[in-house]
Amino acid sequence: MPAINENSNSAASSQHPNVALLHAMFSGTAETYDAVVSLTTLGMDRWWKRRLMKAVPEGREYRRILDLACGTGISTLKIADRFPNAEIVGIDLMKSYLDVASRKVKKQNRKNVAFIHMPVENLAELPGEFDLVLGSFVPKLVDLERLASSCSAKISPGGAIVLHDFIVPNALLLRLGFRAYWLLVKSFMRMRAGWAETSQNLFRIIWESNWQQDLQRVLTGEGFTDFYCETQPLQVARIVRAVRPE
Repeated sequence: MPAINENSNSAASSQHPNVALLHAMFSGTAETYDAVVSLTTLGMDRWWKRRLMKAVPEGREYRRILDLACGTGISTLKIADRFPNAEIVGIDLMKSYLDVASRKVKKQNRKNVAFIHMPVENLAELPGEFDLVLGSFVPKLVDLERLASSCSAKISPGGAIVLHDFIVPNALLLRLGFRAYWLLVKSFMRMRAGWAETSQNLFRIIWESNWQQDLQRVLTGEGFTDFYCETQPLQVARIVRAVRPE
């Protein structure tokens, strides 16, 4: 098993332009993140993470799993529940989020989970390969070209990547409802300590992102196949899965 230094820091050789913005958006929000994401998604975040787990391909053993932008460990602990015998690594840009995640893991006495403080785009620096890479609320915020290239290098043959994020609905009425919903979300965030910067930027990032098409394009360019897409209720989120050929 490759050695992992829990909560270690990996210096970025180069950083995506969003890194400074992400620090501004999420600094000071770690302790309230779980409550805010649950309230602002009207509880749908739990549903989306269950669907993320169900999108994992059956029929193979996953011995080493990577949770991208693991945040406070919400997904990481679900992965640990689903794959109790796997080695699980969570990486995130925000150390304060990893501190919260580490407390959860320690409280549950999870011995197979470790966290590393590093940008998602730098995952190629991690030791060894992974059989499965998962990520929630990731694609809209990262350099997809670098992510795809790193996944090509770090996912074992036959391994899979499964990602989830917000999308903008195509249907006009749902699109109008999505905008109205985010007006309420932004107002709520502004009332929460530390969330003002997020309220100013998150909807714009979601609205401008075309991550689902871009992700399939860059992963195809790296040789990934067997794409699977699952649009979530009300067309507000999507799960995308791809497999690295044997």
